[in-house]
Amino acid sequence: MTEPRGGPAPPGQKQALYDAALAAVEDAERRTGRTGRVRGPWGRRIGLLTAALGGGFGLYLLIARPPWFLTPPPPPESLQVQEASVRMMLVREAGRIKGLAATSGRLPEDLQATGSRVLNLRYQRLSDSSFLVAAPFGTGELILRSTDPTAGFLGGSLSTVTNRGNR
Repeated sequence: MTEPRGGPAPPGQKQALYDAALAAVEDAERRTGRTGRVRGPWGRRIGLLTAALGGGFGLYLLIARPPWFLTPPPPPESLQVQEASVRMMLVREAGRIKGLAATSGRLPEDLQATGSRVLNLRYQRLSDSSFLVAAPFGTGELILRSTDPTAGFLGGSLSTVTNRGNR
């Protein structure tokens, strides 16, 4: 065993440090009014009761899902906003098709080749350089042809979607 840096502790120094530590603890207990007593049986029961009530309330919230606790769902979007969103999605998907055609030199056979994950979207090659994409809307469908001007197809869709909460 190695000695501490300053050499062995002088005899009685450890006992003096221990006595000083005990005196400090007793002094602190006296000042705060605390003693080393353990909680009585009531303290433990109150703690368990509080935990049970909190757990029961949490379980109630989880199962009953009261309306005062939950955030209500947002109101449904207007038809104008829904149409504007579909138009913007069609322009995005047409851009994917044109991007793939620019890199590969030809139009894709289907939308999976573009990485599209949109469901219910119809894609049709019209020729080697033109296509259409269509999405169901209402009782019909919205159709974007590759020859259609994007600005004309979008119209005011961007401002409609941007200002949807201000109406």
